[in-house]
Amino acid sequence: MVKTIEWSNGKVVMLDQTRLPIEVVYKECDNYLMVAEGIKKLWIRGAPAIGIAAAMGIALAAQEIEADNIEAFTRKLGPVMSTLLSTRPTAVNIKWAVDRFQAFIENHKDASVQALKVLLVQEAKKVLEEDILINRSIGAWGAQFIHDGDTILTHCNAGSLATGGYGTATARCLLQKNRAKNSAYLPMKQGLCCRAQDLLPGSCCRPALT
Repeated sequence: MVKTIEWSNGKVVMLDQTRLPIEVVYKECDNYLMVAEGIKKLWIRGAPAIGIAAAMGIALAAQEIEADNIEAFTRKLGPVMSTLLSTRPTAVNIKWAVDRFQAFIENHKDASVQALKVLLVQEAKKVLEEDILINRSIGAWGAQFIHDGDTILTHCNAGSLATGGYGTATARCLLQKNRAKNSAYLPMKQGLCCRAQDLLPGSCCRPALT
């Protein structure tokens, strides 16, 4: 399974899904503006995945902020959150990530600025880990309704590339090795391209219906 996004060596590394299935190319984002660009230019797609990207973008920006206290730190982080929100105004997971991190900062306002920076990175990683666990749980629950050899038709961006891993609709297929077909319409033919990536060895998915 190809990784969609991760935090690595102080950078946000995301799969450029616009290059699929011809190339598997990762973008190393060393600042939040590049993360925002990735969301806006559709390097990363899918509600869960862009929520993770937003969370990591906030944590990444936090590392560069110089402030003497939490109040000043929070003020400087405000424009970062606004920028990320503006990338995909209808993407509820970005708003979810911003709200989560605003609440997290409020709940840790007694920490030092340096300590909070570390905590924000840990929280961003936690967002990714939680998403993978949720997807695996969806798959484990859904698996009870399907049998070996069943073919499942999913719609839209429901594969592993739309999430931190495993996908939503496809999680049960990956866990049980069932076949999945997908119908989708996304900008830049990404629905078809992402599903083509799922065709690679080890995948449970089959050609997309367009």
